[in-house]
Amino acid sequence: YFKLPNWTGGMDGLNRAITQLGADTDIVVYAHNDLLWPSHWFGQLNEAWEQVWDSRKVAIMNLGYVQVNPGSDKIVRELFLRGQYHRLLWTFNMLRELQPPSRAALDLQNRDTGRRFGLGRDAWEDRPLEFRMMMGKFSVAGSFLREAWEALGGFSPEIPYGLDIELQYHSCLTRKWNLWLSNSPLIHLSGSDTSRLFGEDKATFRRMNLETYDVFARKYRMEVDHFFW
Repeated sequence: YFKLPNWTGGMDGLNRAITQLGADTDIVVYAHNDLLWPSHWFGQLNEAWEQVWDSRKVAIMNLGYVQVNPGSDKIVRELFLRGQYHRLLWTFNMLRELQPPSRAALDLQNRDTGRRFGLGRDAWEDRPLEFRMMMGKFSVAGSFLREAWEALGGFSPEIPYGLDIELQYHSCLTRKWNLWLSNSPLIHLSGSDTSRLFGEDKATFRRMNLETYDVFARKYRMEVDHFFW
């Protein structure tokens, strides 16, 4: 566990944390803090990397997940806060069978039958739900080559949410894949952190979002939306 003496932004914190890893580290795992994890996720991720490692064609490996809206159902939120992974997943699957897809619960897994790997989904962009698009986006939990981070010279601290965008830009240049794994899904309580911000904290969050777009465009000479699409 490595804690910064003071908060200097997410990307600067991540850069400093990666430098604390051993020199023999190959893969960095990154995750949001509002997740429930299945018990065997690491073994699944490790096996997947072992399968593709020798090809040297993969830079990013995302974990699939289901996403629930914290305001959609009090029972769902309570199950999440109690860490009831299996009960919550069962509830999610039942809701999916009983009602049409909605923003209350989104399935963001790779569901290519019989395939270990698939391409990306995006909870914010693939509308309507029947029109699945490969957006190239990063998961709420993923892993990436440490050498990709080194080739970038680290993440740009001035791009507050630049982690996924910079990694994927580098993958495009080096012709490497950004894959999604068929895994036991994580459960993401969408926006349970940022939606509770207010006052100056909320204004800071909005400013950081805008800075990500503006600084990325200046540095890479490409709008973020153009890059994703």
